[in-house]
Amino acid sequence: MKAVFLDIDGVLNREETEEMTPEGLTGVEDGLVENLSMLVHKTGAKIILSSDWKEEWEAEYEDCGIDGKYLVDKLARYRITISDKTADTSTGSNVYSMRGAGIKRYLELHPEIDFYAILDDKFYDDFDDTLSEHLVFMENKAGFTQKYLELALLALEGVKMTPEKPELEETEW
Repeated sequence: MKAVFLDIDGVLNREETEEMTPEGLTGVEDGLVENLSMLVHKTGAKIILSSDWKEEWEAEYEDCGIDGKYLVDKLARYRITISDKTADTSTGSNVYSMRGAGIKRYLELHPEIDFYAILDDKFYDDFDDTLSEHLVFMENKAGFTQKYLELALLALEGVKMTPEKPELEETEW
């Protein structure tokens, strides 16, 4: 089985995204969702939500938050769905410091995953070399463009990614 660990902010939206969610956060862009759709339909990969948007998403539509329903509806327009989400492994005040731990735990619980790609615009403190080899790192100014789609296709074929760790900058969303 193939899996895509999906971040939303900086992947399905960009700094310039104008669309807003019902709750007033930065929405997702159709063109970037279309690229995700191409990835999923070409590879058969399952989408696993690793983004902080997972707090709004549940397997049952009725249980999703308002922005979670917005995301589900937006993806459905491109015939894609979220299959699952990683567990919350955050500790202390930095809720984003443990994203890698959530992905690792998910992989441990799902040994049927043969190939995976992590689509994200950040390097997290706990992204070790193994996770970094699957990271399709994109600039949050660009989002999931054709260039990153091609890299994700390679990652889902087992090609190791070699993203360079950028200078860390805080981005406000």
